Amino acid sequence: MTSVLSWNMEVGHSHDALLLPLLKEKHPAIVALEEVDPGDTFTQSPDFKRLYAYQLAQPTTNVPYNLALLSIYPIIEYGTLKTGDDTWAEPQAQVLWARLDLGSGQRLVVIIGHPVSSIHAVANCYFCSERRDGQLRSLNAFAHSFMFHGEAVLLAGDMNVTDREPGYASLTASLQDAFQLAGTGSGHTWGFHRLNPYWPMLRIDYLLASPRVHPTTFDVDCAPRASDHCVIWGQFGLL
Repeated sequence: MTSVLSWNMEVGHSHDALLLPLLKEKHPAIVALEEVDPGDTFTQSPDFKRLYAYQLAQPTTNVPYNLALLSIYPIIEYGTLKTGDDTWAEPQAQVLWARLDLGSGQRLVVIIGHPVSSIHAVANCYFCSERRDGQLRSLNAFAHSFMFHGEAVLLAGDMNVTDREPGYASLTASLQDAFQLAGTGSGHTWGFHRLNPYWPMLRIDYLLASPRVHPTTFDVDCAPRASDHCVIWGQFGLL
């Protein structure tokens, strides 16, 4: 059994005082972070190093600028995924993956994904899902490339898609949605907290598992932490 926490922290905030108490409360074995401020070196503090001996984060490793992975398990190898031309007009999804040694011969591939939003004002289009949906298909295919070889896979992150859009089906094909299997309530994880500080409006943050990874618990923590995203947290067993 292992536990995983994922949170879109939102660039522009210093989160050391917010994240550390959360991790000490939840004790997740694996932490997936999106929109980490590239200038924030909080993961290098002694407190974080004591909790997580294995880390993938800038500036100490060559990973996407706004993603980070913290783990109590050794990282065997890691890499990134290119989903297109990385330009202002055609930004890539941010993707980081790592193969972890869980001990007793068990390994887990963790993929952190952050596709682009479908809401933007480019070429007079204010809701353009094609680019994002293509990145969602790429993420699913990438997860399947590991599953094809029999590996256990967990895909986590802010996917910028609701479960009521066609892109959700592309993202989750042959994957298990931990909220649907082990969660309660609405599962909503995002909202404009500055306008509505009381409840999130949409579910766009996910923990998705391959068939070998069994979700047993899924929780959403929406306590105010200087982000429009709630924290998601789950427990998983390997089959």
